[in-house]
Amino acid sequence: MNLHRFFTPRPSIFRYLTATLRVLPSYLIIGGQRCGTSSLFHYLGAHPDVNNSIRKETHYFDLNFDKGLRWYSAFFPLSIEGKFVHTGE
Repeated sequence: MNLHRFFTPRPSIFRYLTATLRVLPSYLIIGGQRCGTSSLFHYLGAHPDVNNSIRKETHYFDLNFDKGLRWYSAFFPLSIEGKFVHTGE
């Protein structure tokens, strides 16, 4: 039984439909378990110029790559004209 499909995050319909208007991440936090990646994610998210994804781990590159770039970009904030916001997961 493939359990990962039960735990796959799903973006809302609105986020999916506006995926082409969203920015892709400018950084990825990569690390092992219990090495401070969650803390770094939250510390970066507290900065006014950083807007994190709606989920900390989307598992796009290992489990959900077949869902496509539109699915992945639905987890990130909308692009605001004239303002650059760093985003990541």
